[in-house]
Amino acid sequence: MQTPNPNERTGNGDASRSSQRSAEQFQEKAKETARDQATAGAERSKDAISKTASQSAEALNQAASSFSEQGQTSMADTTSSIAKNL
Repeated sequence: MQTPNPNERTGNGDASRSSQRSAEQFQEKAKETARDQATAGAERSKDAISKTASQSAEALNQAASSFSEQGQTSMADTTSSIAKNL
């Protein structure tokens, strides 16, 4: 009986390389999908935060106007400054 030589090519080598390429392609596709989903999630979060900041700034500007109408200039100035920085 002859001992198999590990250096000799068998039919399994091609199948193994093919499986490895398939696994690498699958892994790359999974990375790409995860990256795309993370980017989309970050964009949605950024948009939501931006919208909330704009709404808050508008509310602060309305409050500043109200303070100004009531003669509370210090509060109006402070509130307006916060709205601008927001």
